[in-house]
Amino acid sequence: MNNSQKLQILIEKLESISNKLIILSEDENVINKVNKKEDISELKRKLDLLITIDKNEIIFKGILGSQELNIFKTYYKKYTINVEGDVYIKSLNLKRIPINFGYVKGNFDCSDNQLLTLKNGPIAVSGIYNCSHNRLESLEYSPKKLNSSFLCMYNSLLTLKGCTNIIPGVLNCSFNELSSLEGCASSIGKDFYCHHNKLKSLSGGPQQVGMSYECHNNSLLSLTGSPSEINTDFNCSYNQLTSLKNGPQKVRIDFNCSYNKLTSLIGCPQNIGDFFDCSNNQLINLKGGPTYVGNYYSCAKNNINSLEGISKKINGDFWCNDNSKVFSKEEVKLKSAISGKIIS
Repeated sequence: MNNSQKLQILIEKLESISNKLIILSEDENVINKVNKKEDISELKRKLDLLITIDKNEIIFKGILGSQELNIFKTYYKKYTINVEGDVYIKSLNLKRIPINFGYVKGNFDCSDNQLLTLKNGPIAVSGIYNCSHNRLESLEYSPKKLNSSFLCMYNSLLTLKGCTNIIPGVLNCSFNELSSLEGCASSIGKDFYCHHNKLKSLSGGPQQVGMSYECHNNSLLSLTGSPSEINTDFNCSYNQLTSLKNGPQKVRIDFNCSYNKLTSLIGCPQNIGDFFDCSNNQLINLKGGPTYVGNYYSCAKNNINSLEGISKKINGDFWCNDNSKVFSKEEVKLKSAISGKIIS
C-alpha cells in the first residue's frame, strides 16, 4: 500500500468520525472541513451555475474564496480561470497559487500565505492586488495591467523587477530587503511607500508619483532618482543623507528630512505647503532652506549658531531648541515673519 492509499484510508476514517467531508490540499498540507449537508458535489453544483467554459478558459461570475479554490483545483485545474468578481485566497498557507488565473475584475488578495512565487497569478486586475506578508523575493509574474493599488510589503523582496509598470493607485513595497528600486513602476497614481528597506539610492524609482513619497528608514546616501515634484508629502527621514541635492524641488505639503547627517539645506524645495522638519541633523545654519513654510518649521537638535537662511514667512510654530546657540524670540522675529509660537 502506497502513501496515497494510506492517506485516503485516513481521510475516510476522519470523515466517519467527524461526519464532515475532509478535503486535503496537496500544496498547502491543510485540511479544510465542509459540512456533510453541503458536500463538495453540492458546492460544485452551485459553482457550475456561475461559470461559462470556452475552450481552455472559464469565466466565473462570483467571489472566489477558499471553497471555490478547492473546487477549481479539483475539477478545473487545467483551465485558465477568469473571475468577474473578487478573489480572496489569503491566509491559506499556500506556497504557490494552485490554479491558473487569467483576469480578475475585482480585488485579488493572496496575502498572508507562504508564497515563494506569483506564478499562476492574474495578468490583469481591476481592483487592488495584494501579495503582502509572504516569502517573495521577486515580483516576477505580477499583473501586466492594474487599475488600482499594488501591495507587496512585508516580504523578502530583493528586487522590484517584474513589477507592474503603471500603477494608478498606491505602490507599497515597504518592509522588504530592497537595495535598489530598479524595476519599479515608472508611474504611480497615488502614494509610493518604499520605507524600511536597505536603499542607498532612489535611482530606478518612479518619476511620476501622484501623492506622497515615503522613503524613510533606509540607508540613503543621496536623493538622486527622486521625482522633481511631489503633490503631497516627501519623507526621507532616518537615512544617511549629507545633502538634499537632486531631491524634489516642489513639495506641496510636508517635507521631512530629519534624522540624517545634513550639514547644509542647499537643494531643499523653496516652497513647502505645510510642515518642514530638518531636526536632528548636523546643520550650522539654514542656508538653502525654504523661503516659505505653510505651517510649522523645526530645525531643533542641530549645531545651528546662525539663523541665516531662515524662511521669510512661517505660518506656524518655529522650533529651534537644542542647538549650539540659544536664540531669543526677538532675534528670531527680526529674521522671519512667524505666525505661531517660537520654541527656543
